[in-house]
Amino acid sequence: MASSNDLIKYFTEEFVRYIDTPRQNRPRKIKEPIAYQWFGFMPLAVKMILQLLNKHIKSFIRFTLNFIVKKVRSLQVKNNN
Repeated sequence: MASSNDLIKYFTEEFVRYIDTPRQNRPRKIKEPIAYQWFGFMPLAVKMILQLLNKHIKSFIRFTLNFIVKKVRSLQVKNNN
């Protein structure tokens, strides 16, 4: 095991090396959202599933409303004649 003086020397060298590098060249940590840190990628999976369902529900509603409008218009045309 390394002695405390060796550890202090190592940490001091690493700190000085980090400070001496320009800020643009320093490695940056990419911070993940807290939900991903706590629960992994389950929130992402749930979000993707909900978006997919929302998209399909909207298209179904749009299709149904268009169908109803066409039927109503065709009935109005028949009643006018």
